[in-house]
Amino acid sequence: AAVAPAGGAAPAGGVAQPPLPPSDGPVRPAERITSVLSNEKRRGRWEVPARIDVTSILGEVVLDFTEAVVRTPEVEIQTAIVLGSLTLIVPEGIDVRLDEGTNILGERKMKLREPVTPGAPVYRVRGFVLLGEVTVRPPRDKRRSLLGH
Repeated sequence: AAVAPAGGAAPAGGVAQPPLPPSDGPVRPAERITSVLSNEKRRGRWEVPARIDVTSILGEVVLDFTEAVVRTPEVEIQTAIVLGSLTLIVPEGIDVRLDEGTNILGERKMKLREPVTPGAPVYRVRGFVLLGEVTVRPPRDKRRSLLGH
């Protein structure tokens, strides 16, 4: 199978990054990310496993899929957020579904506006939020952030 960045879109500069070479082994089935009174971030070129279990207790987890390599048609993100936050940064056109979940004085926000690109991977977000938040948003426009907007 071909390896391509999530969404297959060119970055803001207009030049597509070359794909990472296929790994020698199978796709990692799962990864656990735990953030207790701390911050955890995944950015740049990283290989996304089929399942990510995120626990954030008084912490912040940011998963930036903008340049990530997704080799599975579906990624499951299981959440346990207590007084913390999880931010998923995904290119427009990615199919992100806020599936089964429980909110207790928490919030789950979807900020994507563009239609889903056919053939894009599906990200399923499940789990619970207690006094925290899960946010799905597109990357910020670098030109706008330089201007302070």
